[in-house]
Amino acid sequence: MKKYMILLVAILVFVACDDKEESDSGSIMNCSKGEATYNTGNGTTLVLDSQTWYLEKNDIGGGSVNVIISGSIIGDRATIRTYGDGIIDDVEIGLNANNEFYEDIGISFTATSVPEGDIVSNTTILVYNAMDTLQVDLQSCVLRY
Repeated sequence: MKKYMILLVAILVFVACDDKEESDSGSIMNCSKGEATYNTGNGTTLVLDSQTWYLEKNDIGGGSVNVIISGSIIGDRATIRTYGDGIIDDVEIGLNANNEFYEDIGISFTATSVPEGDIVSNTTILVYNAMDTLQVDLQSCVLRY
């Protein structure tokens, strides 16, 4: 019976840690986060069905932090903040007729090198609805090249 309990605990730990992809080199190239809802008191709403954060390397030694987001808004439009070699930009999130979205967005990049150690990236989604604005700050899981 004790062996079965140890096996059950080991399986549960494995399943709980399954949202990260880790290679033999110790890198954590991607991770996912579940559903979350954010709103103002005035009805402006962001529903994130999923967030998948991932790293990519380029051909000249640099890399990028990216996020795939899907969800919906109650609002007129939405943007997401990106950072690239010091340039900050708010990129429009494409919405369908039901105000739903699915976007794969590069949040930040470095041209010729990748950072060592743990990386935690941040971005901001802004949802605009008439005179109301919802600001949602998102943070990645710990990632590592």
